[in-house]
Amino acid sequence: MLPLSAFLLSGRAASEVMSSTSPDGQAFAAIGAGLAGAVFTGVATFFGLILGSVAVITGLVLVLGGRREVVIVDAPAQRLLSAATSGAVKREPPMTAPSSKPAAPRLGGVRR
Repeated sequence: MLPLSAFLLSGRAASEVMSSTSPDGQAFAAIGAGLAGAVFTGVATFFGLILGSVAVITGLVLVLGGRREVVIVDAPAQRLLSAATSGAVKREPPMTAPSSKPAAPRLGGVRR
């Protein structure tokens, strides 16, 4: 929308410039108004693309970003110590992620 509105505004400004100049200098006024309108529209397009990209990236991050799970990596040592001595919590070794390659079959205790 920004480049389109800048294009229409520069066309309106060029029309105003053309109507206010004398017939002798209308050719130069038309060239100047055309160049100014092109530069104005180009700058508006550049800023529109930057602001649009920022808005799209911000929107995608807000909609799709972030994991929605809470992972507790380590509990405070004092809490673990008090829970372990009271017998309220049974502590098990942490689970490991599965390996990407399958385990080789064992034949006679020899691994291939």
